[in-house]
Amino acid sequence: AVVSTQSTGEMERAQKELGSVQEEEKALRVSMATAKETLAKVDEDLAARHASLKSTEDLKVQNESLDREIRQKAEVLDGYNEKIEEIDEIRRSAADKDSKLKEAEGRIEANNMLKRNIKKMKKHLKAEYEKEAELM
Repeated sequence: AVVSTQSTGEMERAQKELGSVQEEEKALRVSMATAKETLAKVDEDLAARHASLKSTEDLKVQNESLDREIRQKAEVLDGYNEKIEEIDEIRRSAADKDSKLKEAEGRIEANNMLKRNIKKMKKHLKAEYEKEAELM
């Protein structure tokens, strides 16, 4: 009974962890979509600025600034990708834990069945023993 309660608790914790991971993944996907839109706007802005610049020096300064912005956005996207990989790893771990918990529950059920069978056998043997004792 103690092992079953522990297994149930572990399964509930694993399910809660999976739920929070899924919520975090949704939030990260929304943030990543926003970052992609921002990056697209930066690309559009780069094209517009490029067309409107009059001198080569101005163009160089503008390009350097936009390159920094693009690198920063790319770093943010890389961070999101790392988070998604972490979430995937947590999911795999949670699925593995869930599998192990189900396996443990199966063993517990088998042990409980074995205990019931042993009790029945003891009762049967006790009855036979009492019958033999009466005959003697």
